[in-house]
Amino acid sequence: MFVSFQSPLPFSTCDNSWNTDNCYSAKDIKTQFASNKTLSVDEFWSYEAVRVKHSDGIDDPGSIVWHLALSLLVVWIATYFIVFKGIKYAGKAVYFTVLFPYVLIVCFIVRGLTLEGSAQGIEFYLKPDLSRLTEPVVWVDAASQVFFTYALCGGSIISTSSYNNYKNNIVRDSLIVIITNPLTSIMSGFAVFSVLGHLAYSAGVPVDKIIESGPGLIFKSYPIAVSMLPWSNFWSFSFFFMIFLLGFDGQFGGFETFVYSLMDVWPSLRKTYCRQALFTLLIVVTEFLLGLTMVTEGGLYVFHVWDRYAASGLIFLSIGLCEVISIIYIYGIGQYKKDIEQMIGFQSYIITWFNFCWTFLSPLIIISIMAFTVYQRVTQSHEFKYGEDYVYPVWAQLIGWFVILFALIWIPLYACYFLLKGRITAVTSDISTNDIIRKEENKSSPC
Repeated sequence: MFVSFQSPLPFSTCDNSWNTDNCYSAKDIKTQFASNKTLSVDEFWSYEAVRVKHSDGIDDPGSIVWHLALSLLVVWIATYFIVFKGIKYAGKAVYFTVLFPYVLIVCFIVRGLTLEGSAQGIEFYLKPDLSRLTEPVVWVDAASQVFFTYALCGGSIISTSSYNNYKNNIVRDSLIVIITNPLTSIMSGFAVFSVLGHLAYSAGVPVDKIIESGPGLIFKSYPIAVSMLPWSNFWSFSFFFMIFLLGFDGQFGGFETFVYSLMDVWPSLRKTYCRQALFTLLIVVTEFLLGLTMVTEGGLYVFHVWDRYAASGLIFLSIGLCEVISIIYIYGIGQYKKDIEQMIGFQSYIITWFNFCWTFLSPLIIISIMAFTVYQRVTQSHEFKYGEDYVYPVWAQLIGWFVILFALIWIPLYACYFLLKGRITAVTSDISTNDIIRKEENKSSPC
């Protein structure tokens, strides 16, 4: 985002100190794309932005990339001041971090559709490759995307919704989220692929040849397309500012859930304003130090492990299955339906449809995807790679599986804890007592 203020954009030329003799710029993309040379944005990403080319792998962390570390520090400082001030301040920040990206998305759609070759990108976007449905990784990635975009099984929805009034129409809110979320993704797809279609048209190649998955799409394919537009600095800054807002919104939302969940378990942490601020600061410092492992020259290898395992579909699917079983089959679907109807004050056919999904459809889909994935991993050889060449050592993959185990083990352990303590009791339908337990942070007593 900061380099967008430089003219020309540093990732659009080969005149920088980090560029090699094998570099070619965006203006030569039509003649050089199929060659063995390296596009300028690739060299900017590998040699300057993350400097992954200075590392030989996950066991070679190298030195800290200081501009990344500074960016990480700024984000965590901003997160701290938003979160420890309380839910009201976080709610005000959300109005901007969530709504303003829609303005930018509309601008990118309008600009993208006016470019030559945009139809080629839109056609690629709207015509899926159905043969990929036989690959388990596609289903797991799709499930991960659904869980992530809806903030399911991470606690954010449960935490933030607990601040609602007891009589809040949760069915209406659920429908709003269900409808607006996929519409937002569809809008974003038009904004991205219209511009990528222009890039493919300029290079004279099919769209699938210029697209990379993961961070490469955001930080390599799209920026080089933006650099070819008039007013490229404006569009580059707008794009990266939008990505920053979306990422920042997700960060303080998840962090807020984590901190407030701990405060709910140990209410003494929120007893005074000073104690709450210090505890939040402690968590921020810890998270920042952990994040430093990902902003070294070999940090991208570490990030890829966390992205593959810690944020994997298997974790979300497992937690989702446990939530469905505990609420629908242990607490009881009938009682759960009565609780919702008592809260909203009326009966609805939509709740009946939700009940069918919770009871049959959701468990069936989750179990099928998990079984499909396990079968594929057992019957087929699988190498965990970064890019095309680097294969992760076994110990790195074991760390990834340990992260998954560590995230999930608390579910049975916590259940056993309550069983041993004899604290499994019938839960009353009047769940409005949460409003009494929860106190607004700004009413805390002073230090």
